[in-house]
Amino acid sequence: MVDPTEDPGDRPDPILATIDAQERDDCPVRAVGSTDGVYWFLSPSGELRRMVRSDFTAIGLLSLFEGRDAWLIANHVRHDKDGEPVNDFNAKKAAADLMTRCHRIGLYDPSLGRRGLGVWKAPDGSPIVHCGDAVYVAGGWRRPGLRLDPGLYVARPRCARPDFDEPASAEDAQRMRDAIDLWRFGEPVDADMVFGWYALALLGEMPPWRVHMQCDAEHGSGKTALIVLLGAGLGPQSETLNDYTEAGIRASLTNQSRAILLDEAEVAPGGGGASRMQMVIGLIRRMSGAQGAEVARGSPNQEAMRNHVSGSAFLAGINPPPLLPQDRSRIYGFRLVKATRDPDAEAKLTAATEGARGMSPRLRARAIKQWPVFEASAPVWRRALIEAGCDGRQADMFAALLAGRDLLLHDGPPDPDSVAAEMERLGGIISELSQADEEDGDAAQCWNHLLGQPADPYKARKRITLGAMVAAAAKDLTSPYRDELRAYGMRLEPEKREDGSERPVLLVANNHQAVKRIYAGTRWEGGGHRISLLRLGSPVRGPDWVARPSGRAWQFGGPKSHAVVIPWTLLPEYEPMTRGSGPDLDGDD
Repeated sequence: MVDPTEDPGDRPDPILATIDAQERDDCPVRAVGSTDGVYWFLSPSGELRRMVRSDFTAIGLLSLFEGRDAWLIANHVRHDKDGEPVNDFNAKKAAADLMTRCHRIGLYDPSLGRRGLGVWKAPDGSPIVHCGDAVYVAGGWRRPGLRLDPGLYVARPRCARPDFDEPASAEDAQRMRDAIDLWRFGEPVDADMVFGWYALALLGEMPPWRVHMQCDAEHGSGKTALIVLLGAGLGPQSETLNDYTEAGIRASLTNQSRAILLDEAEVAPGGGGASRMQMVIGLIRRMSGAQGAEVARGSPNQEAMRNHVSGSAFLAGINPPPLLPQDRSRIYGFRLVKATRDPDAEAKLTAATEGARGMSPRLRARAIKQWPVFEASAPVWRRALIEAGCDGRQADMFAALLAGRDLLLHDGPPDPDSVAAEMERLGGIISELSQADEEDGDAAQCWNHLLGQPADPYKARKRITLGAMVAAAAKDLTSPYRDELRAYGMRLEPEKREDGSERPVLLVANNHQAVKRIYAGTRWEGGGHRISLLRLGSPVRGPDWVARPSGRAWQFGGPKSHAVVIPWTLLPEYEPMTRGSGPDLDGDD
């Protein structure tokens, strides 16, 4: 396997050239830049230091140089009144030199570009591993304080390093995979998906699409024990929390690219538990893309504060929050069922967890070394998933998980037979996700909100919904409901088809007071319903299965408006209701 940190051929490695250029300067302090009279430096240990004019005293400079004055004396020696050098430095000249170095580099934005613990992507696409007091880049360990666009790799508290001298083998990785089988999953494929997530979590920011997991766990199914196992295998590449808020997670992981394991990720009754978890999920959703979550907040002194959070998340709870359609392509949901009564279960879990903790440095090293396997496997899986019926984002999610599994268990991309077998195994899950998205997508929610509105009982003469009125009028265009619908900004009209037959279509006004009242206070208010309704349907099934613009203005109980045309295939079906409760087309008024 090719080491991604080694440059092929004889050409100079641009990463090494950049590092060598920085390390050739014998000054132990590295200038970062300046802004608004503030000067930024990296101390000899790689700590980011902020200095203003009043800090450039002899003591302030000694603090910046961490008490080491040899370079200061050698380059800016102080002279006595007779012009003889003394064993001390000239603070004014040293300050001038350091300020000039900052101005030569240019302006620095202190809110951007810091890189802390975790795995990051170098400018050439290779992995960079930050372990606090050392940075693994271009095949070797360097001291922190490197500037590799767009990141500034600053010093952080030391953590355990991956064991690049003896990375794990595929057999070692299989033992971690076998440990996950100690739990009972709702679907057999879920164990593979959890293992794939574990591999992704080891890669930090490297995967272009980072996937998260949501565990729906029965009481007694061992969700906390699973989190402990994953945390042991991830080592310092993860952080585990069981009481948190979105702001707390953001503050804890800002400028890091590590995994977050969230136990008790559920909706507690009362106290705003649902909104709290939705804010957490919103942050996790934004962590999925290549840039991670870039959060900007204002500070009390009117300065912008930016938080960069990247990596993968694992949520586990007995009553997990529901996922929106945009979450389901980023967060893989699975279920743990109650464990069997195995008297040796606790001993097995303890042994598996200790084994994962012991192998963690070697497994971390294997994941980094095997990065090219991920790059080769992910496109193969994505193509197959698209052909199997996934949309683009669903394909990204499954491809990342499957390529993550390959990363640790194999030394190359999957063969065609393996791909075909996997697609057959995933068929049911892909179909279920597609149906859920169709039923719960933004367009469907907007449409169902309209159909579910209760009609004015004085206009409709019965307690029914607008959907029931539409269904009744679509079945019989002579129904009085057809005229009454215009007061709600809707009208049913017959439309000729290519074969000469007629089918009813529903027109929903773009600009009508009744429609505005229906959508007031929702995310579709102010005319936003038009954009969502135009997404309704499935274009691949043909023009009879997709909403479209009306192309001209129609009369809606007085005012004219352009409209969205809903084809007959998407209209609700009429179902006879009990007497007095809804529309009756069988002769009863």
